Amino acid sequence: MNDPAELWAPRPDAATSTALGKFSAFCAQRAGRRFDTYDELWTWSVTDGLEDCWQAVWDFFGVASTSSFEQVLDDRVMPGARWFQGARLNYAEHVLRSGIDRPDDIAVVALSQSRPRRSLTWRELDAEVRSVRAGLERLGVGRGDRVVAYMPNIPETIVAFLATASLGAIWASCAPEF
Repeated sequence: MNDPAELWAPRPDAATSTALGKFSAFCAQRAGRRFDTYDELWTWSVTDGLEDCWQAVWDFFGVASTSSFEQVLDDRVMPGARWFQGARLNYAEHVLRSGIDRPDDIAVVALSQSRPRRSLTWRELDAEVRSVRAGLERLGVGRGDRVVAYMPNIPETIVAFLATASLGAIWASCAPEF
């Protein structure tokens, strides 16, 4: 049997030019070992390096928390494992901070058969999220409340989700059938 043709291969500089390559080097330095392949990094991350890998994710990606965590993982049991107990973070904050250094870059592109193409920059996305958040606050929505929507997969849905999450409320949506 013939070997199948290679469909894709990473660039030769992937270990230094990609986020995964940089994260692998970060983990190797912290763990005092080498990860010459993705499989080696993966094996370490799910075995003896499980907690160290997730601590590295927290540090490498700069996860921001309003309170510190007690430990990375309380017990290696599934279901029931509890990760980063005590930490309090906000998903919307982490998404929107992606655009702090590049507010005029495109954050969202929407293509539709029924609407014109729409793009939102990080600045526009942030402004729309703040506006919807203010409206939700005026309605009394707060932490732990539930906000649900019957909305298609459009930018307005992303905005509503991020606004809801920014308040600590719980979001759920169901896209209509076409």
